[in-house]
Amino acid sequence: RRVLFRSAYYWVPLIGLYTGMRLEEICQLHCEDIFQDPEGIWIFDIKESSDDGLNDKILKNKNSRRFVPIHNDLIELGLLRLREKLVGHRECRLFPELKKTPSSPKYGKQVGKTFSRRLEKKKIKGAKSFHSLRHSFSQFFKVRNLHNDMFRQIFGHEIAELAGRQYGERFSAKTCYDQLICMIDYSA
Repeated sequence: RRVLFRSAYYWVPLIGLYTGMRLEEICQLHCEDIFQDPEGIWIFDIKESSDDGLNDKILKNKNSRRFVPIHNDLIELGLLRLREKLVGHRECRLFPELKKTPSSPKYGKQVGKTFSRRLEKKKIKGAKSFHSLRHSFSQFFKVRNLHNDMFRQIFGHEIAELAGRQYGERFSAKTCYDQLICMIDYSA
C-alpha cells in the first residue's frame, strides 16, 4: 500500500510526456477524471468541477478544459490498474500523497522540485524543468507539421482561427487518439 501512495513521482512525468498536460493539471487529477468514452477511448477529463465532492482543482484558462486521450503505453504500464486500486481504497484523488499547504498552494510543487533535482543528479544541463516535458510533447508534433486545431485542442490552447473556434464540434477523443496521440513512440 505504501508504494501505491508514492506513485506520483513515477506517473506524473510519464503522463506529462505522453499528454503534454501541465504539471498541476496532472497532479490534481481525480480517479473520476479517467474514464472510457462511448467510443472506447480512455481519456483524462481536465476540468475544475468534481462529482466526488472535492472541489480543489484549478485550470489555467478556459481552453484548459478538455479531454486528453490516454496513450496505450500508459495503459500497458498500469495506469488503469493504479486507478482501480485507489478506487478500491476509496481514494478520490489519483495522487493522494500530494498535498496543498498554505506555503505550497499547488499539488504539483513537490513533484516539480523532485523532477528538477533528478535532472540535476543526471547532469542534464540547460533550462530544464518539468515543463520541458510539455515542450517535448509539442515538439514531437511540430516537426511533423501537426500543430493544427486538433493539437491545440489536446494541448489546451486556443484555436487560432475564428471559424475553427466558433463553428463545428470539438474533435472526438477517438479522432484525437487515432490521428495524434497514437503516433507518439518513445521507443526509438
